[in-house]
Amino acid sequence: MGTGKFSVPSIDPTSDTLPRSIKQNSDGKVTFRLPSGYASEVAIDERGAEELPSDVKGRGLYKTHELQKMQVPLLEDHDMWKRLERYQVPQSMKGAPENVVEYREKEEPAGEDLVKFG
Repeated sequence: MGTGKFSVPSIDPTSDTLPRSIKQNSDGKVTFRLPSGYASEVAIDERGAEELPSDVKGRGLYKTHELQKMQVPLLEDHDMWKRLERYQVPQSMKGAPENVVEYREKEEPAGEDLVKFG
């Protein structure tokens, strides 16, 4: 894969939310199961994503000059964090002594992330 810009819209595709100019400048398009043939046509310019099995997580379509089925691995949140924990860099809490560091097991709905990856 060459260098360039990568656009990953995480939206329900409609012609209003995914402009044609973005699609025309995309060499490769990836989609997973979509609710309708129309949504599939918007995302990858042809039907097919609506027929992907709903019981097989990670099954998708990749389109360049041809359409190919793909399977990506399922990575649960706890597995992802286990793999990324070696990259965690503790950050000091604001307003607290500099030697106090907070670690969060659960994601809180609002607030600032205190663990950053470097």
